Amino acid sequence: MAGIGSVDRPLVSDEPMSVARAFVDDVGMVKGSRALWLVGGSWWVWTGGRWKVRTNEQMERELWRWMDGRWYGVTGKDGSVLRKLVPRTSTVMDVMRALQAVCEARWDRTPLWVGVEGPDARTCVAFEDVVVQVTGEGVQVVRERDEKWLDSMVVPVLWDDKAECPRWMKALDEWSRGDEKWKKLLQWWMGYCLLSKRSYAKWLLMQGKSRAGKGVIADVLRTMLGWESWFETGMGELGSEFGLDGIEHARVMSISEFHEVDSALGAKVTRVLKNIVGEDGVTVNAKYEKARRVKVGAAPMVQSNLMPKLPNEGGGIGTKMLVLPFTVSFREGDGTFLPDFGLRDKLKAEMAGIARWALQGAVELEANGGLGWPEPDAAERIRTGFRIKNNPLDAFLEARFVRKDDGFVTSEALWGEWVKWKKENEVKMQIGRNFLALRLEEESTWKIERSRKRIVVDGDEQQVRGMRGLGIRREQCDEV
Repeated sequence: MAGIGSVDRPLVSDEPMSVARAFVDDVGMVKGSRALWLVGGSWWVWTGGRWKVRTNEQMERELWRWMDGRWYGVTGKDGSVLRKLVPRTSTVMDVMRALQAVCEARWDRTPLWVGVEGPDARTCVAFEDVVVQVTGEGVQVVRERDEKWLDSMVVPVLWDDKAECPRWMKALDEWSRGDEKWKKLLQWWMGYCLLSKRSYAKWLLMQGKSRAGKGVIADVLRTMLGWESWFETGMGELGSEFGLDGIEHARVMSISEFHEVDSALGAKVTRVLKNIVGEDGVTVNAKYEKARRVKVGAAPMVQSNLMPKLPNEGGGIGTKMLVLPFTVSFREGDGTFLPDFGLRDKLKAEMAGIARWALQGAVELEANGGLGWPEPDAAERIRTGFRIKNNPLDAFLEARFVRKDDGFVTSEALWGEWVKWKKENEVKMQIGRNFLALRLEEESTWKIERSRKRIVVDGDEQQVRGMRGLGIRREQCDEV
C-alpha cells in the first residue's frame, strides 16, 4: 500500500504541524494506538514488540529519511497540483519542533500505562508475555504485555510462577557460606531493582575479596533487566561532565570499582549518589544536546574489592547503605573453593527461576514496608570500616562515647581517647590538639558543644574546657 505523502496519497500541506501529524499517522501508530511519545525529554518508539529510547538526533535522521520523496497538494488558480516536499535543514528542524509539540506527553517518567487503567506502575514488572504486579501479598498477572505498557525494561523470559533455579541457589550458598541473612538481602535487593519504586532510598555496597561472585551477580542482574535499564560507570566517569548521559531510564546504576580519589571528585560523586538515592534531581549532560534536570530512578550498586572512599559528612550516605560482604574467593588454585567457568551460562539458563526468586524478595520487601532490611553476619565490620574511613569523627564518637544531655568530657580526656582510638584503627586523619573539640562540634552529627565546667582536682576547684553532651563509655571515667 502506498504510504502517506506518495503521489497517490499526497500530504495535505507542507506546513510543519501538518507534516508532523502525517509522520505520526504513518509510522507512529500501532493497531490504532500511539506508538511514538516524547516523555521527559526522551523519545519512545514502539518497535519489534518493545519500546526503544531514541535521541533527538536519531529522530531528526528518521525525519530526513521519511520526508525524502514525499509529495503534498497545493490549490492554485489552475486547481490542485502536486509538489515535491524537499527536506532541507530548516524544514526538518521546523517539523522536528512541531513533532515535539504533537508527541509531548503529560508524564515525565516511565514506566506507565498508556490508554488503559492499571495498578501502580512502580510496582509492576514486564516479562516477554505479561505484566505482573508485586504487592505485599504476592505476584499477580495484570495483563498481556503490549504497547499499552510503556517501559524499556522487559525481563527476557516468559513469566513462570513455578520456575526453579537450583544452580543459582547453590551459588548463593557458596558465596554466602550459608548465611541466610546474606541470601535474603540479595533477594530483596534484586527484587527492589526489578521494581521502579525507589522510595526506600537505599544503595548496595558489594565489598570483599576478588573472584568472589560480585561480577557474576551483576551479570545476572544486567541480563534480567536488559542493557537499556542498566547504567554502568566508574568513579572517574561519574564525576565527569557527561558522566550521567544515559542514566535517565536505568533501573540500576552499577559502579564497578571504587578507588582513592581527590576530595573534589569524591565530593561530586557523593553528591550525585545522594541525589539519586534520595530521588532528587540531577543534571544530565549529553553531547550536542541541552542539559536537563531529571529525577533518576536507578538504584546505585557498588562492586569493590577495597573499601570505597566517599566523603560522608553528616553520615547521610552511610545511613542509606546496605552491605553485602564477599569473604570467599574462587580463584583457581585456592583449593577449597574452585571456580565454575561455565557458571554464567548455567545461570542465564535459569533466568525464569531467578526472576521468580527475585520477585519473591520484592513481595517480602513490600510486605515489610521497606523496613528491616536483613543484615548479613559480616556486614557490621565493613560498615564500621566505612564510617572510619569516610566519617572518622562520627566513628570515633560512636566507639568511645554515649550521648548524654547533661554529660561532660574534659578536653584532656577527649584527646586521650582520640589518640588511642586513632592508633587502634590505623586512622591517618591529622587534627591538632587544640582543634579537636572544634572539629567535633562543627563536623560530627552529634548534638554536642564546647563548654567549660568547674570540677574538683586534687581538692582544688578548677574550671576546665571540654565537650557537653557526651559520656565516656568506660565506667572508671571521673569526668562524666
